[in-house]
Amino acid sequence: MIDTSVSKRPINGHEVSIADFPIADIPKGVTITGMTPVAADLRLSAQRALLGAIYPEVRMVKVRRDGNRIILTAICEKPFSDNALDALSTAAAEIAADFPECDLDECIVGSNEPLPREDVLGEGWLFERAEHQVP
Repeated sequence: MIDTSVSKRPINGHEVSIADFPIADIPKGVTITGMTPVAADLRLSAQRALLGAIYPEVRMVKVRRDGNRIILTAICEKPFSDNALDALSTAAAEIAADFPECDLDECIVGSNEPLPREDVLGEGWLFERAEHQVP
């Protein structure tokens, strides 16, 4: 829900607030479902942990939380190096240290198949390597 109680501010000589600019014309009673972004504290922890941990063969990294379970998933080009695996495992340990009340599942797989087509915000994507698209 958007907080529309913010004070009005002058813009080009007119007093306006966020309520003056609706984001979408959604009828009353309609519920928007689907996209539920990963919590900011988890996303920021993972981004910090991944600094310097993305080797060239890493194609995608995402993180999700399900109750007291955090899932870190990485897809790497096959074959991937021990250095890439060690760096991602170290990042997973750093995330786990930020959330001692949670168990962390680490899923690091090798695949040269196309990356999944999914809601990148809702699924917690943190990194996607630029890849040549085959028509």
